[in-house]
Amino acid sequence: MKKIIIFLVILLLVAGGGGAAYYFLVLAKESEEEVVKEEPLPPPPEFEEMDSLAVPVIRGGRVMKFVLLKTSLELVDADARERIERYRPRLKEAYLLEMHDYFSAVPDDQPINVRAVTKRLMKATRRVLGKGVVRDILIQGVYEKKSF
Repeated sequence: MKKIIIFLVILLLVAGGGGAAYYFLVLAKESEEEVVKEEPLPPPPEFEEMDSLAVPVIRGGRVMKFVLLKTSLELVDADARERIERYRPRLKEAYLLEMHDYFSAVPDDQPINVRAVTKRLMKATRRVLGKGVVRDILIQGVYEKKSF
């Protein structure tokens, strides 16, 4: 009886090892080949460079500093470029109004918060163009010149 139990245990171990080897060596390679399907790359992003924005920061009837912003718009698709060209004057006006509003509330000695500026410009963009035209606004440069 003891010999039969030992024989069955050895048989189960050999069968389990063979089954595991079959699974890892044969079936796993087939499933890896199925998973490695190449998906097409998304198209490269479209960018539209905007004119520089020169924003005077006025306090107490005096120009305290000038802020120059250089921005680009990341478009959702190539068709959005036409819409931006059509609304460019309105977009620039909305940007200037939004930046005057922002800089009137920020203290003079505080550095420019690029995230807050981007958020406000995006809000103005959605107000003029609607949602689904511009994916993001990239601020390429912020230059600040203080007046004395």
